[in-house]
Amino acid sequence: MKTGTLIFILLALVAVFYERRQLFKRMRRFYDRRCTGRAWLKQFPSAQKAEIREFLEVFVVAFALDAKKRLSFAPDDKIIDVYRTLYPESWRADALEHVEWIQACKQRYRVDLSTYFHDDTTLGDLFRVVQNRV
Repeated sequence: MKTGTLIFILLALVAVFYERRQLFKRMRRFYDRRCTGRAWLKQFPSAQKAEIREFLEVFVVAFALDAKKRLSFAPDDKIIDVYRTLYPESWRADALEHVEWIQACKQRYRVDLSTYFHDDTTLGDLFRVVQNRV
């Protein structure tokens, strides 16, 4: 392997590592929380724990977040707040996470969440929609 290629690969790996580290720092706002399972069950007493975990799993996978931290997200968390935490600079291109999440929910729950998105939409709002459709 040529030296230039090796340097390029090394720099790319450093950039990826740095970006993942910065993302984790930004997400600490959510990741440092204790388990929010009680908050979910309080707001949705008829929901099963497995349903809540699955909904949050679909969310974190679509947003490329740490799956182990899925219960760090509370029902009153606004989707826009998570998005702005991921992309604090308005000029930065996103990975269309919300589109992936809408697609995943269409496949899993057979519901189109796109009509429910606005600036005040919370995870709990969308879980309620999913629960009413299932």
